[in-house]
Amino acid sequence: MRHSIRILLCVLALLTGCATPKLAGDPTSGWTPQALHYSIQYPYDLKPADRYSYDAATDTHHFWVFSNDLPHMKISRTLPRTEMRVDSEYTSGQHQFEADMMVPDGTSNVSLMQVFGGSLRGHSTSLQLRVYAGNLKSYDDTIVATNIYGRWLHLNVTHDVSTHAIQIFVDRRLALTTEDNGGKSWYFKCGVYGQEGMSHKMEAYFRDIKIYTR
Repeated sequence: MRHSIRILLCVLALLTGCATPKLAGDPTSGWTPQALHYSIQYPYDLKPADRYSYDAATDTHHFWVFSNDLPHMKISRTLPRTEMRVDSEYTSGQHQFEADMMVPDGTSNVSLMQVFGGSLRGHSTSLQLRVYAGNLKSYDDTIVATNIYGRWLHLNVTHDVSTHAIQIFVDRRLALTTEDNGGKSWYFKCGVYGQEGMSHKMEAYFRDIKIYTR
């Protein structure tokens, strides 16, 4: 069954021209905005303000962390992170994350946005958007956008639980259609979360963060 879904998504990717992204209009058209509630994860031996700031005038969140920082919990063995964890957890339906994002030059081998939740292929996530040497990728392979350093990108990520489809839009153009990694519940995250080979300093800015359902 899931093999058939994967084939269908590949066909959809070809039809929508993911190799050469097409303008999609407003990806949020027909979706219903939801209240944004969240918590901030940061190295457990520090204060939130040591690795996170928020500018209410511009609705901009600034996340940063260093490669020698501690995890976000004493019992965790994960790599350093400063992330927003959206509190709205879902088990069905269609859900969307939207934000403007900017990554300063030098931040590399870092996860910037996640659809958290997964059970297949050894994943605890269904999507990670990462930056490698200025290129935005799905995990560490499929390129979603190039030369992203120092410029604002408009990002939309949709997840349809019933079809397992995840779509990534960059500047309102469909950049990639992929499949989730299963699981029973999911939620969105954004910020900086170090990966293998991470740069010493990792930082990112997100503004006008919104979530939707349909």
